[in-house]
Amino acid sequence: MCLAGWGAALVTPLTGAPVRLFPPPMVCLRRVLVALACAVTAVALSAQPAIAAGDDETATGHARDARRQALAVAGTDSRVAAVLSDAGDAVRSRAVPWGGTAQEPAGVAVYYEWTEEINVAATWPLVKTAGSDAEPVAPYTVHERHLRIEQLTGLRVDVLAADSSIIRIAPVDAATRYELREETRWPLSLLSRFTTRPWLLAPVFVALGVVTVAHAWSRSRAWNRQTPSMTRYDRRFLGRVAWLVFLLAGLAWQIREAVIAATGPVIDPTVVGSGDLLALPVLLIPPGLFLAAFILKLSWDPHRVAWGLLAVLSITGSGFYLATAVTGTTTNLNVTYHVMLSILALLALPRAFSRGRMGWSHSPESRY
Repeated sequence: MCLAGWGAALVTPLTGAPVRLFPPPMVCLRRVLVALACAVTAVALSAQPAIAAGDDETATGHARDARRQALAVAGTDSRVAAVLSDAGDAVRSRAVPWGGTAQEPAGVAVYYEWTEEINVAATWPLVKTAGSDAEPVAPYTVHERHLRIEQLTGLRVDVLAADSSIIRIAPVDAATRYELREETRWPLSLLSRFTTRPWLLAPVFVALGVVTVAHAWSRSRAWNRQTPSMTRYDRRFLGRVAWLVFLLAGLAWQIREAVIAATGPVIDPTVVGSGDLLALPVLLIPPGLFLAAFILKLSWDPHRVAWGLLAVLSITGSGFYLATAVTGTTTNLNVTYHVMLSILALLALPRAFSRGRMGWSHSPESRY
């Protein structure tokens, strides 16, 4: 027998065929590599469950602590406690975490549900969301809203995990029942009697309109026997300036209300939104009427028919926004448009029933 390194062989005396005592070198190398791979895999598999279980246990503990903290924060808030005291003893609560990324910081949604229907009128914080009951959308800008809700059977309180602050209190959609009657902000939130009954000024506007039309019609049929004087022209000039200031202020206020209504947080899914093209006429027509009145007032020789059309459009628009405030949700937008368009109609009616020309010159020529 002679050994030739790793591949040594023994020659049989009968046949002369070599018999190998060890496998070839490449086979041994493959076997060693396979054994090492199996050993590494076994070590990794044996260590992985312990690590995963530890991480999962830690994460579960943090989530449990966050939910417990959120329940404590929501339960001790005076606004939430006032609602729960009216809801009775059979109140069910649960906490659901949300967020948890750099773009969406973590928070907890605390849900309260009960069976007895209650009515609530309070000022609650709101933030923008992707839907009526969706998670808050960063950067979590809080807006105070005065809400009046009927038949409420559920509440959602969103608590930010970073500082344990409440960023939203709102009724729960779909899972519970509620009817939103008001969602106003300052300054209309201070006028609770008016926002609860937005039709209070409608009879006043109607009465003033009848008196204004009657007075303008009687003056348009009478002879103009007034003696020209500087005082008379001064009064007219000051009146025109006040007109223009009112129209510009009303235009700016209505544009501001439209922007806030289209971009701010809302609870009622039926109100106007920035992504709905059908909301554009609702948002743009009233400011457009004020702009038309401003142009007419600056024009040198507008006809009374133009003022009559403006008055008709203002009256119909005011009635539409009053109907939305009474039958739907009362908001700053529809109350503001109702009041401003009613005032614009009262200012346009005398010019519709007065002399033929009602421009800046107030020409004394009669068109009859």
